Amino acid sequence: MKPEDLLEIATKGDLELFGKAIIAELNRLLKVPDVGEEEKYFTLDGAAEFTGHDRSTVKKWINKGKLDNNGKLVKLPTSEFAPGFPRIAKSDLIAFGRIGLESAAIKRKNNLPNNPLKLVS
Repeated sequence: MKPEDLLEIATKGDLELFGKAIIAELNRLLKVPDVGEEEKYFTLDGAAEFTGHDRSTVKKWINKGKLDNNGKLVKLPTSEFAPGFPRIAKSDLIAFGRIGLESAAIKRKNNLPNNPLKLVS
């Protein structure tokens, strides 16, 4: 190996920076909150407004859930910072909204009615 070839070898520091950059870009693309970023929580009314659905629909997602693409019942997770006042994390709401999107894409492909701008309920 020649000394000029050594200039082409990545150092441990280079690889760590590269790895961090890749993770940051993936988080940005997937819109995952950074570890240091504070999570946003919605009330039932706030979640209803965010999703474009009624408050009763959000309560149904919490209490009864909905079926995923495999037919498994999935409920919308909540947190209670005070008893009787559920809060829904924005990241949970977005993930819950993605449940069923595969079947929604199949409906669109087959020209079946579906509103892609709303979360699938």
